[in-house]
Amino acid sequence: MKLFFACIVTIIFLDQLGKAQSRSGRINQTTAAMNVNTQKAQALAHTIYAALVKNDENGWPALYPTNDEFKTILQRMMNEQAPELTKTRMDDMLLQREKEATVCYKNEYRELMKQAHNLGIDWENTSFEKFEYDASPAEKLNLLYLNGNIFFSCKGQHFVIDGIEAIEMASGYRLQAVKSLRGL
Repeated sequence: MKLFFACIVTIIFLDQLGKAQSRSGRINQTTAAMNVNTQKAQALAHTIYAALVKNDENGWPALYPTNDEFKTILQRMMNEQAPELTKTRMDDMLLQREKEATVCYKNEYRELMKQAHNLGIDWENTSFEKFEYDASPAEKLNLLYLNGNIFFSCKGQHFVIDGIEAIEMASGYRLQAVKSLRGL
């Protein structure tokens, strides 16, 4: 449970930085950089979708930041002088994450699959439609923070994997949270 709150604090902080940057204006990016970011975002969306289609609960945690990536995020937050994040708190969060992260991520996956089951989704008969997202710079952290939704259909009905939050790392976008799965 402590890990859950630590992750929420991280998500809220990154989301606030992204929103603040969005309000103050977008960073101009070259076309090549935008294409790379688009490719990374699309890769994340297709990986999320594939994990659900393949019923890959054990692969789900790999969509999240590794311990080293999580440490990098926390260090950048600490360097930004986030008042709630001290070195001791960061070390505690890292230890807690090592103990609980996989269980938390698998529980999130099970909840999504439960929602899918309740909606009558047969993953073998689904079709990926599109991924809509906004990647806003969290300039002070030198990272992009992504919010998006995956749209897909199953047997003539349309659905959305809603509230996908991710952060850009060197290896690509890493999942922070998925809020829900619902019908349209």
